[in-house]
Amino acid sequence: MSRLPLLIGDFGNRNGIESLRPDEQGRYHMVVDDSVQVQCFERFGQLYLVSPLGPVPEPVEEGQRWLQRLLNHALKRMKHSHGTPALDEEGNAVFFARYDIANLSVVDLEARVSEHINVLESYLDVVDAAAPMQAAAGFAPSFLRP
Repeated sequence: MSRLPLLIGDFGNRNGIESLRPDEQGRYHMVVDDSVQVQCFERFGQLYLVSPLGPVPEPVEEGQRWLQRLLNHALKRMKHSHGTPALDEEGNAVFFARYDIANLSVVDLEARVSEHINVLESYLDVVDAAAPMQAAAGFAPSFLRP
């Protein structure tokens, strides 16, 4: 049985989020500080935190420069981060992190989400994605990080 629903329930209670419910894929969606999206889900005993970085720009040359900045930043952070950028099924850039969920407490979850957001913001700065992204349908009401 997954521990994530209990952790998410406690997380929501501690952060003033009333209705964190999983979507049909078992992912919990949150909007943090009114602009940062975080999906939280469990697979094979691992907690995943996933956030969009944005679409790869067009034309191809601009997209290559954008991806190069993104990957260079990832290389610099490699030793200090559980997260990495990737491309999703639609070809959009995302930032994801993975943690063992076995002994994770709600305090640990809060720390992981906060760390995820801080690192995500550094990636957004690097790729010049300063404009806030619109919240996707199904994302829970916003909450502010402590």
